[in-house]
Amino acid sequence: MAKVSGLDSFRRFLDQYRRLIAVAVGASAVPFAAALSSLTPAWPSGIAGVTAVAQLLVLALVFQRLGSSRKAVVSRIMTRSTIALCLLLPIYFFLLSLFTYTEPASKERFTKGYECTDNAKIVFEKTCPFLGLDDLKKAEFEEERLWTVQSVSVIKSLILSVWLACFAALSTALGSFAVFQMKQQRKEA
Repeated sequence: MAKVSGLDSFRRFLDQYRRLIAVAVGASAVPFAAALSSLTPAWPSGIAGVTAVAQLLVLALVFQRLGSSRKAVVSRIMTRSTIALCLLLPIYFFLLSLFTYTEPASKERFTKGYECTDNAKIVFEKTCPFLGLDDLKKAEFEEERLWTVQSVSVIKSLILSVWLACFAALSTALGSFAVFQMKQQRKEA
């Protein structure tokens, strides 16, 4: 019987994880991806690649740490990850709705800040920092005219962090399930 390396086992695990995702998404993969793209953070532009790398790292960690864990441990991690995801998703959507906007002409999305520039405070005294589309139009949709660079950067980082945390929680929950099921298959074989 040929000896199976840890890397070979991880490849099998990734294959099972891909199958699990395919079953979960099923025939709605294209609409799901299209809907998801409008829900991604406005920054950075290559968020899909960053998210994929983060998911792969989480899956490697799940595989490494949970490969020999008991069912109770895996169940506890799956439950906690699912609860974390259920808590993080509304926070993400709240941040996305409150701190992003779409420039109507280009349909490009941008991030708002939480602190207005001195000029914006004068011009938009009553609405700063929560400016509406009419206010944004007056400033030609240029975020640096309206919010401090620091506040925009903090919000961009916060939205990105919550986004990645959501996918880490999802990957942990599904990866834990796949690792345990793979272990069960090996026992039965």
